[in-house]
Amino acid sequence: ESHYKKLKKKFACKLAYNVGIAHLESDSILENYSRMRDDISILMLQQVLPGLDRWDARRTHMENALKKYVIAKKEYRQSLGENDENYTEKCLRRFHYALRDYYDSFRNLDYNLGLFQNGDLNLVPLLKELRKDLDEGKKKYLLLETVPNTKNTDFIFRHLMEDSFSGAF
Repeated sequence: ESHYKKLKKKFACKLAYNVGIAHLESDSILENYSRMRDDISILMLQQVLPGLDRWDARRTHMENALKKYVIAKKEYRQSLGENDENYTEKCLRRFHYALRDYYDSFRNLDYNLGLFQNGDLNLVPLLKELRKDLDEGKKKYLLLETVPNTKNTDFIFRHLMEDSFSGAF
């Protein structure tokens, strides 16, 4: 944060806030935005309505891998007390494979596709705060990373602009 303050003082720069990354890091998005609203000039929003839903599949795969990991760890610990080196070695391999499967599911490159569309994150409170800032005349930029359709834009503007048309064309 001190580096940012130096840059802000010297160059009058502002922050870009990636809502999807903040959500994945379990940050309190609304709290962060409220605390740093004057410093944030760019908001990056990912997919907000149905498109490619990979988030649920990733979560399910991670949960399954984690369950296998816990079972393999328990079996390995039990095998240590049995003094059978072959069985302990098998359990250790299963333990290793279960951990590797978990890491593979965690590093899934498609993890951010469909991040918000399944209700995992409610953007409405953030958009209401953003609307307050816009009503006060503050300049904000929105970057939408979405599948190409107008529904995402309609959803955003329905909460940002009073008289926006929300019907389909």
